[in-house]
Amino acid sequence: MAKSPEEGMASLIQNLETKTGKSIAAWVAIARQSGLTKHKEIVTLLKAEPHSLTHGYANQVAIQAL
Repeated sequence: MAKSPEEGMASLIQNLETKTGKSIAAWVAIARQSGLTKHKEIVTLLKAEPHSLTHGYANQVAIQAL
């Protein structure tokens, strides 16, 4: 059975914390502290070392940070 968008988002957030050890709030704080103001810049930052998030996680963090 297909998940609703809300269930999918809850799963993504839970998996992010499980895989990285940091909550979505912690990742949003990292993104905001960077001083970057464009979506693509934040995604690029989060995908690079030392963060190494996947594109999906980095994209969601960037959306929430902005």
